[in-house]
Order: sequence, then structure tokens, then C-alpha cells
Amino acid sequence: MVSKAVRENERYLARAKKSMEAEANARIARQKAQEKKEQDRLQRDADRNAEKQRRLDEQRYYDESITQKNNSYARFWISTVGVGVPAAVHAIRNGSGFVESNMKLRVYNQEDKKQEDHLLVDMIHMIVDTGFPPLENNARGQVMWYGKLYVAADIYNFISFHWNQVGPSFIPS
Repeated sequence: MVSKAVRENERYLARAKKSMEAEANARIARQKAQEKKEQDRLQRDADRNAEKQRRLDEQRYYDESITQKNNSYARFWISTVGVGVPAAVHAIRNGSGFVESNMKLRVYNQEDKKQEDHLLVDMIHMIVDTGFPPLENNARGQVMWYGKLYVAADIYNFISFHWNQVGPSFIPS
């Protein structure tokens, strides 16, 4: 026969063992939950970084596309319309009166988010007071001509060259 003290002792040990197992299981469950939470956070960070990189790649591709279009347009414009720039610049710079010219320049209006055609003479008159200072290209190969109007940097540099270098001493034939 087992004494009452031994039976109570065995019950106490069984309760203690069960309690320790429950605590161990709860600790393991908390660790797993914490690991899952950390894995979810790492996955979210990885997804966020991948999305950010994708947007950067798309923006870079878009900027490169716009730059190529600006460069192509600048080459076309300089070789076709640009041949009349020296005469127009000379007339404006030397105050030869009213300059009639239908030379147009395509610009990007950042405010309206669209391209517009402006007369070259009007564009030159917008910034004639500044004397065509050197402007910094943006990521798309453009310079801010006046206000929110952007033009291909090569076109601006071409007109600026004729304004600053050739300007008053050049008489077109």
C-alpha cells in the first residue's frame, strides 16, 4: 500500500511536469510566432525593395527613352529649322525691327504636362534679358528654358552658341 503522502507527492510531480511541459510548449509557440513575424517582416521588406527597384528601373528606362527622343528631335531640328537660327538671332540681337519667322520649337510644358509648339522668336524674347546663361541638363536631356517650359538641351546649346558667340558680329549672307 502506498501512503497518502506518496500519492500526493506523485500528483504534485505530475502537475509540475504537466505545467513545465505547457510552459515549454508555450515558449516554443512564442518563438515560432516571433520567427514567423520576423520572416513576414523580411519578406515585406524584400517585396518593398523589389518594388522600389522596379519603379527605379522603369523611371530610368522612361528617362532614357525621353533623352533619346530629345536627342533625336534636337538633331532633326538643328539640321532643318536650325539653319535659320543665325539670321533670326542676328536680327533680334541687333534690333533689326520686327522679326518675322515661322520657325517653331517644340517644348514640354511641365505645368500642363504636354508638349507645345512655340515660335522660336517668342522663345528667344522670353529669356533675352538673361543672355542665354549655361543651364544644367536634367535626367532627360532637357533644360528649363523659362518658367515650366523645357527644351532639348542640344537645341538650347545650339541657340545659346549663336546668341553668345556668333551674335552681334555675325552678318548672315
